[in-house]
Amino acid sequence: MKITGSILLFISPDKMNSAINNPDSQVYPFTDKLLVDSSGRLICSKDRNTGKILGSLENYKAIDWDSLSSDSGDMQGDYLVSQIPLEHFDLHLINIVDYRQMTKDLEALWTTITLAISAILLVSMLVAYVLCHKFIFSIENVAAKMNLFDEHHLDVEIRNMSRNELRIIESSFNRMLGQIRGLLDENKQQYKKICEAELKSLELQINPHFLFNTLDSICWTAAQENCLTVSEQLNKLAAILRHTVYNMNCVVPLQDEICWMQNYLDLQKSRFHGRFSYDIHDLTKGRRIYIHKLLLQPFLENALIHGFENLPRKGRLEIACRITGQSHLLLQVSDNGCGIPEDKVREINLLFTTGRSAFTGIGLTNIAYRTKGYYPHSRIFVSSSPMGTCFKIFIPMNEME
Repeated sequence: MKITGSILLFISPDKMNSAINNPDSQVYPFTDKLLVDSSGRLICSKDRNTGKILGSLENYKAIDWDSLSSDSGDMQGDYLVSQIPLEHFDLHLINIVDYRQMTKDLEALWTTITLAISAILLVSMLVAYVLCHKFIFSIENVAAKMNLFDEHHLDVEIRNMSRNELRIIESSFNRMLGQIRGLLDENKQQYKKICEAELKSLELQINPHFLFNTLDSICWTAAQENCLTVSEQLNKLAAILRHTVYNMNCVVPLQDEICWMQNYLDLQKSRFHGRFSYDIHDLTKGRRIYIHKLLLQPFLENALIHGFENLPRKGRLEIACRITGQSHLLLQVSDNGCGIPEDKVREINLLFTTGRSAFTGIGLTNIAYRTKGYYPHSRIFVSSSPMGTCFKIFIPMNEME
């Protein structure tokens, strides 16, 4: 291409600077665009350093201008520097980004966010503390009251709890304390009654000794006067009383209880002038079995008083003791009396089964409670007809050991 002339353009550096470093741009605060010639002399810049050499710029001493590449940006200290050659003008446009200044706003934003989150957390913790303070105080109060409660502090009581759940704890705890106090008071009363009963028992022991000594004296007198029947009856009465009075709730060998029943029935035969007879069958094969005293006495009395009352025939009483299947002792009392009405039989069986019934007989009611108390898994059954009544007691062998 043939050069035919030259044109000289005079452009104001300020105008050129305004074009490449637009003050209205969002990146203006942290960027600087430099227009330099091939010798490294500034043509324009944001700081109006026109005519200066790049290496003499005080603000950019950390930048190695000779190592700049035109392909991509280089990180020089806190600056990201890139340059672009301008074709046909032998000029270079250098773009400098102050990375620290650029991220300053971001750091400020993160600081603001961190402070805001911290403030929110602090306020939330304060609000939670205020809201939970009463709840926590109530729980601590419950724990303190529970720790305080012992045998020396029975008057402890929790009051003024606010939340519904804590009110349930309060009412339950106070109710439990009331029940414990009631039980302790009841135990004290029971202990007092036991002590009184023991004192009365000690006082009453004088009377049986006097009675037995008197009976023995009368028995010897009757024997000396050849009143052998009277002497024999007095001996049996003394044996009955000794068996009955001493150690009322203890267990005795089954053979001792059978001897007591024989003496009891012999005296009753004399009382009723021989209007009945009895048989006792001990089929336990001589095994050493222990039972509680007077377990069958209410059944014997029921047969004698109610079964044989106004009976047109001679009464017959059968007592049998045997072991069934090696697991239960069967005690059976049967008579040929006038029987028990069907409705009363149902009431008695209900009493023996459940412990609750409309039946009001003291003797059978007492034996029902005694038997269940002594032998929890025992069973009592009654059957009756106009020709007689039969009571059966089944006692587990393992509850008699």
